[in-house]
Amino acid sequence: MKKIYSMMTLLSVSVLMLFSSNMFSQDYSVRLTSQTFSSLTQTLSFPGTTPNANGDGTFTLIYYDGDLDGTGTNLENIGITGETGPSIGNTLPTGQCSAVRDSVQITIPMADINAWASTGGSIDILLTATSAVNITLCTGSLAVDAHLTYPVATGPNDAGASSISPTIICPGTDTVKVQVNNYGTNQIDSVMVNWRKNGTLQTPIHLKTLLDTAAGTGISSIIVSLGAHTFTAGATEVFEVWTTMPNGVVDTSTLNDTTIANIKPSLSGIYTIGGTTPDYATFALALADLNTIGVCGPITFNVRQGTYNERISIGGIAGSSATNSITFQSDPANSAMPLIQGAGTTTADNYVLAFTNGAEHITFDSLHFKTTGTTYATVVNYLGSVNNTTLNNCMLEGNAAGTTSTWQTVLYQNGGLCN
Repeated sequence: MKKIYSMMTLLSVSVLMLFSSNMFSQDYSVRLTSQTFSSLTQTLSFPGTTPNANGDGTFTLIYYDGDLDGTGTNLENIGITGETGPSIGNTLPTGQCSAVRDSVQITIPMADINAWASTGGSIDILLTATSAVNITLCTGSLAVDAHLTYPVATGPNDAGASSISPTIICPGTDTVKVQVNNYGTNQIDSVMVNWRKNGTLQTPIHLKTLLDTAAGTGISSIIVSLGAHTFTAGATEVFEVWTTMPNGVVDTSTLNDTTIANIKPSLSGIYTIGGTTPDYATFALALADLNTIGVCGPITFNVRQGTYNERISIGGIAGSSATNSITFQSDPANSAMPLIQGAGTTTADNYVLAFTNGAEHITFDSLHFKTTGTTYATVVNYLGSVNNTTLNNCMLEGNAAGTTSTWQTVLYQNGGLCN
């Protein structure tokens, strides 16, 4: 994503180094002001970044003078993407052409800050306005101010742990690893890697690999194995890792020593929704697991007979593919279709079932979707680019009243590319 910009593009940069009460740390803090959009995309390049953050960063985007008042299928906002993707957030709709500033603040994990900064001297944040935004509508061009800050370790002997992996894992045996980093101004030739599994202290690892400083020519981080572990479907294993005694002395900053990961195997196989002693009582609970831990094999959710007063929104699921497809179907033991019903309250939530950006290889089979809305009464809404999704043998029941409103369609798709 690295690009070279002229000084005309970078209209204003102010750098403020804020010293904390810790004598060994200071903040990276850079503000970019009056960044105007000449197209639907704009790259903000924060200079002078270094991969030795010792805490989470904060990105603040202030936006004004734009056509950002749309919602729902006419959504007008700005998507925010990090140095290496994916999306890290977006703006909310605000007043059209308003000079009054609105803002959004996003926390960026320390590991992401360091990964982005290690690509070379700056961190680039990509802003993408939705296609509904008219950048020439207002007297002043759509403009933003932005501020990136994160704490930086500058102590001589400062080690830390981050990025426990894997994050997507299937039931069975796999090796757990952790990244150990040198955040200090001295090289580190030894450090203790301490860890717990499910609250039980494990044997420490005495790491004796030379870790260079972030500005050095050698490696400043290394992946350390915590051994092979068995993971059971439905069970969460908690790993906590922290470093001590870099170079045999007390660490000069403890803010970045510890990382924790809750590793739960991804879904694979057959699950039930609803009824007596189900795997998931509601669609919402099933979707929460799908969104959090993804899939590592084909999934079938057998939906028990009954009425579900909830609305379903499903997007991209980690691990889904033509092989690892996701199916929600009427339980074979049912004598009637399960009913999923609900109503939107605005154009932004106008659906009973919504496929959002990135949804793919998802099937709904033999289910009854019914809107209970009158003004906002769309049954199925495609909100973005969606691929290989199927509605098979389903009943879609819309509002019985006659209307020409596009807010009350049985099936609606606006923008994006859908297969």
